Amino acid sequence: MALAALYGFETFATGLTMAAFVAYIASTTDPRYTATQFALFTSLASVPRTLGSASSGFVVAQTGWFEYFMIYAALSIPGMLLLPKIAPLSARLDPRRSLRPRGYMLA
Repeated sequence: MALAALYGFETFATGLTMAAFVAYIASTTDPRYTATQFALFTSLASVPRTLGSASSGFVVAQTGWFEYFMIYAALSIPGMLLLPKIAPLSARLDPRRSLRPRGYMLA
């Protein structure tokens, strides 16, 4: 029962993450090229996931599970450090501020 609850929570959290990711990509695309940019951004975003999952068995076999999770936790630190730059908390709290990058102009 605990495993089912954990799996349900993980699936729910993954859904929330994907919704936020899609909203972020949609907010950064140029309205003139939305479909092309959205397809390109989502394809590029799947590269690390694909490479990470393809090599995970090899890394676990060489290091063990504990080291595997420590390595991948360390690999996530640069992304966490970039998060305030990409989506500042002040923009999330103030609905009038846009999350678009500076210098972005609509046509």
